[in-house]
Amino acid sequence: MYLGRISEAASDPRQALEVARQADYPPGEILALAQLSRTAHYAGDLAVALDWARQAQRILASGEYGWTMRFTGPFIIEVLLESGDLTAARRSLADGLTWARQTDNLWAQASFMRLTADLELRAGNLADAGRNLRETIETSLRVGSLARLLPRLDLLGHLCAARGQWTEAVAVWAALQAWLENEGTLDLPLRAQRRQDPLRQAARELGPGRTRTAQERGARYEPASRH
Repeated sequence: MYLGRISEAASDPRQALEVARQADYPPGEILALAQLSRTAHYAGDLAVALDWARQAQRILASGEYGWTMRFTGPFIIEVLLESGDLTAARRSLADGLTWARQTDNLWAQASFMRLTADLELRAGNLADAGRNLRETIETSLRVGSLARLLPRLDLLGHLCAARGQWTEAVAVWAALQAWLENEGTLDLPLRAQRRQDPLRQAARELGPGRTRTAQERGARYEPASRH
């Protein structure tokens, strides 16, 4: 998937799904369905990603396989958020956070808190979004994962845009782009698409000169680990 070989990336979980169903192994089904959803999401096919995610959700609804949330929860919830199904996403987030806290899994807590921040942002609750975003960044740093800051940096740009902080939004997204290029990491098509409208609005609000200055400032950003 990370190499852009989507057809091959989808083939493996399809085979896994077939084997899991033949073996009557629901956790295996959940894992395979979540990976199929993630692959479709990575390729920018939200409708297919949502279909796989909802199939996984139906199995998760039994409540017997909560441990699979560690591997599947964030992918499924992100698809629900992008589809606009905030009610289902909020329900899944509540279950995921409960499991992560009960098991003291900081990695999972950071992922679910990021998605909670995204949900609150989409719902227009900016104060709650900001609080959850700060918490997920702090938790990610506690577990020492700079790579996990990439989607949080993207979300910070959206929060700045929602607050009308256009200079900050442009700078944050320029820093994100520079980081992606430096790491050789592919940007998710749906995430890139989501940024386009606020970036256009930022350019209108700031004008060419201020937009360029903000972009240059963001492009100079380097993660602390590089110093």
